[in-house]
Amino acid sequence: MGIEKTATPEQIKEAYRQKVKLHHPDVQGSEQPDAAKFRDVTEAFSVLSVRESRVNYDLQVRKNPDNYRTVSQEAFFKDMRPDMRDAAGNTPVQAVDPTSYAAERMAELKEQRKKYNVNDLGYYRGGLPNRDQGNLRGTALGSPGEFHQPRLHNQLENYHQDSNIVDSEDAVKFKAYMTSDKVDFNRSMPLHPMHYDKNFDFMKDRTYWAALFCLLLGGYYAKARLEVELDRRHRWNREQNLDSTLPHHVHNRGGILIKK
Repeated sequence: MGIEKTATPEQIKEAYRQKVKLHHPDVQGSEQPDAAKFRDVTEAFSVLSVRESRVNYDLQVRKNPDNYRTVSQEAFFKDMRPDMRDAAGNTPVQAVDPTSYAAERMAELKEQRKKYNVNDLGYYRGGLPNRDQGNLRGTALGSPGEFHQPRLHNQLENYHQDSNIVDSEDAVKFKAYMTSDKVDFNRSMPLHPMHYDKNFDFMKDRTYWAALFCLLLGGYYAKARLEVELDRRHRWNREQNLDSTLPHHVHNRGGILIKK
């Protein structure tokens, strides 16, 4: 599509229109009619035009970027061009650029292996013995056939951006981590459907039910308090009108007046 990851829906539609005009085989005036590219553009637009599928695509790219990387020319020829294979079944491999980083790094590793008398597999070589060094040979740091540890090499040659080499312990831990989280890494879709609450309807519902609950609670409290206050008013009125109270409303016990 030729757009950025942060493209808006309007930009996606505009890019789709431009690509259709360019590659559609039935459109008059199309500069590069190509049915295969037109199908790819249509598929890309069908994914990016829907919000849920676009989010799903972004999650998959972030989780498994290797599945969406560009295939090299050698790998493409090996899978899709059997006519270019030789008698051994191999396709031509492009030579390494001597000015590239790969060639520079390979030359550095070759010099470092020579410095510590290590073969291409990482094991110390043999050779002439050194005086007062036992079974060490040449400039090796261990016995012949012993493995040259990456951690030790990093401590001695810790100046390169690739010095933090992954060792066997890191590989075992990563394997256990990937095994325990295999379900999460292989999940192709979000676990729960996404919901966009643009108008904050969820908070409005919570506010309504919270206000209703507080109102009912306040009503129950007011009712109970009203009964108590009415009883207190009734008793206060009887105390104030004690002198005019009828005789049958009191008890006379030896000159002591007891209120009911």
